[in-house]
Amino acid sequence: MATVMSLNPEVDSDIPAMIAVSAALTISGIPFNGPIGACRVGYVDGQYVLNPTMTELKASALNLVVAGTEQGVLMVESEALELSEDVMLGAVTYGHEQMQAAIQAIHELAEVAGKPLWNWQPPAKDEALVARISELAGSELREAFRLQQKKARSEAIDAIWKRVFEAVGVGKEGGPDANAVKDICFTLESAIVRGQILDGEPRIDGRLAKRALAASLPAQADFGYSIRVVSEITESNGSSSMASVCGGSLALMDAGVPVKAHV
Repeated sequence: MATVMSLNPEVDSDIPAMIAVSAALTISGIPFNGPIGACRVGYVDGQYVLNPTMTELKASALNLVVAGTEQGVLMVESEALELSEDVMLGAVTYGHEQMQAAIQAIHELAEVAGKPLWNWQPPAKDEALVARISELAGSELREAFRLQQKKARSEAIDAIWKRVFEAVGVGKEGGPDANAVKDICFTLESAIVRGQILDGEPRIDGRLAKRALAASLPAQADFGYSIRVVSEITESNGSSSMASVCGGSLALMDAGVPVKAHV
């Protein structure tokens, strides 16, 4: 938890917060593949500026935040005024080089203030139990996840897990731990849902962006052409259906389809 107690209005608190959290994790002794460093990079008069102030950013053509380890970059977030690819890549490289000072300082802090490293290993999986549960529930779960009606789907899945819990002996003497079985069940559900997505099957809830766009299309008598809109999600961290609706609306307008309204 990074709490800002005092603030210089010229200095955004995000970079100090990231460096502080990195230092805290490094000296805590808990498993952590750090430390990481972070910095902000500006671009003023053809020169990179390290951690520009709020005032300096007003004259900067770039506001880029980069974070990473000693070995490589982990995260880049930026906005720029149409800078070239070379300038943008150079800013990332410059930021990664400059953050090494913070990483080195954290290493030095850990040498004098670090706690002993935790000797922690994840619990071993019961592979036999995993295989047994997959055998008992796999095919039925796949069918259940094809049910588009949420209530029916939830009831079917609950019934499957109830049968599995009874079959493997949860709650009985010598039976497996209930939480361990729940974890296996959750992992199996995730694998099935993810597999369906990667195999190109429709969303479980039947949501396809077509329904959102159909109402805005012109009547066939007014626009007698075939329309084919394809939305390919190459990367996602949020609502791909919303992106498909917005992108599809733009594509229709760009193609000259006289849609009734923007969607």
